[in-house]
Amino acid sequence: MTNPLQNLYESLPFLRPPAAIDGIIFAVAVAPEIPLPSTWWPWTLASHPGQLGDEQLQLLGDELLLRLRDYLDQQLHDAFVLPDYLADDAQLAHWCAGVLLAQGQLSESWKSAWQMAQHKRPAEFADWQARVRRALKCLKVFARQQDLTAGLSEAELRGLKQALPDMLRDLIRVSGDLAALLPGQLEQFSAEDLAEQLLPNQT
Repeated sequence: MTNPLQNLYESLPFLRPPAAIDGIIFAVAVAPEIPLPSTWWPWTLASHPGQLGDEQLQLLGDELLLRLRDYLDQQLHDAFVLPDYLADDAQLAHWCAGVLLAQGQLSESWKSAWQMAQHKRPAEFADWQARVRRALKCLKVFARQQDLTAGLSEAELRGLKQALPDMLRDLIRVSGDLAALLPGQLEQFSAEDLAEQLLPNQT
């Protein structure tokens, strides 16, 4: 399987690597409060593109939102799988770096959700935080943050790579629990409603 965003990257060379964009979109999809596209689209840019034409904007918007819809649909059906192309270590590093980049940008959103959880679900709060931290630490390892990878054997890295999908599913489930505490989230809609909101002309 190739990255579904590869063609977009080849058409718009000012973007980040396609695996990094895919990771950004995953992080947006698992945010307790999903930001508007105008907030997160700029995170996909590696350089300032100048004035974009209408066709470029349409292509960018359509492809990013289609991929977001893919991830949201997986979440809705508890069917997340790590994309096959991430079997390549270099692609996985870009993807994990993209997730972490967006997570950093979304820190205030997560902070608000954690505050709500601490108030409304104190019994689960510590467990939820531990599960999210575990997933983020694993992402940092594969984003090649040297302070974390130093000292890990090849066998340990293989074990972490095998565990990563389950850790990400944990992240998704905790995010869903947090989102349920917040009013007016996209998760409240069916997959069909969500598709209509994201891409009204392509459903």
